[in-house]
Amino acid sequence: MYFSPSDYLKPFKIGTKCYIHQAVNILESHLSSEEKKWFWEHPQFKHFFHMHTDSNHKVMAMWMLLLRTACVDKKKECWFVVNGVPIRYSLQELALISGLYCHSYPKNYEAFGSLGFSGKHFGAGATVTYAKVKTKLLSMKKSSRERLKMAVLFFLCSVIIGKRKTGEKAEAVEDFFLKSVEDLEWCKTFPWGRLAFDKNMKDIDHLIDHFDGELGASWVFPSFVMPLEVCILNMNFVFMIYKLGTTGKLGITTV
Repeated sequence: MYFSPSDYLKPFKIGTKCYIHQAVNILESHLSSEEKKWFWEHPQFKHFFHMHTDSNHKVMAMWMLLLRTACVDKKKECWFVVNGVPIRYSLQELALISGLYCHSYPKNYEAFGSLGFSGKHFGAGATVTYAKVKTKLLSMKKSSRERLKMAVLFFLCSVIIGKRKTGEKAEAVEDFFLKSVEDLEWCKTFPWGRLAFDKNMKDIDHLIDHFDGELGASWVFPSFVMPLEVCILNMNFVFMIYKLGTTGKLGITTV
């Protein structure tokens, strides 16, 4: 295990840059019916428009899961051990939980498209941040193909891969997002789940390497967090079964 049980009760603050609630609310209130229809009929993104979301989203429970990360050699999956019960998080779990496509990447996908759309709306060579994308989208008052592309860009950098830093030190959104929105049909079939999962693995590795077994004061987890949060339900199930076996009474025990 990367962390010891003595770390479980230490004060810690974790945040996220995965803004599902905000993104869905803005898109539903700002877009036309025809533009919203594109999202509602999208084979992957439509699931986010009928799921329950919380405006004041808390992710501390996810930290309880990450504290129980097991040391394994595999780089394409994570294991968490709760009361001796192993819980796996892999590409398969993300696909089942999110509904995002997780098939293999298209050949040479990183070379797809150009930055023409970005240059047109933000200026050639400009640093395009999440805040700039949001502001630009809200400034586009008329329904158009260009506004729909901006809305898709906003969704991608709100949900799939966010950035840890904001404000003056804000990082640029993924270049791949800027290029992908030039072709909205491509956006329907690309395996966004695989991309989100690969970023999840990098973020978890980064967290483990950063703390190296010694907890700091806070941490921001920027990528798609929903599948990891659903794994927390498995933790509660484990604790329910544990309580039933030890007390004879079934109930949810706080992790």
